[in-house]
Amino acid sequence: MRKLTALLLLGLCALLCAPALSAQAFLNAPLPKVELDGYAQTKAAKFEDYQGRAVLIEFFAHW
Repeated sequence: MRKLTALLLLGLCALLCAPALSAQAFLNAPLPKVELDGYAQTKAAKFEDYQGRAVLIEFFAHW
């Protein structure tokens, strides 16, 4: 019974740590080429236009 509990605990830890390890692969990776459509009479933007700056992207929905 102890072996089963230890095995289940180890499996749970592995499942919880897997997303953190895969996220590490994307750190310091270049962004893909994306062009954002303009909204409310603004021009389209590219991520290259904001290189070296902090950018906040807000996703929202109006129902």
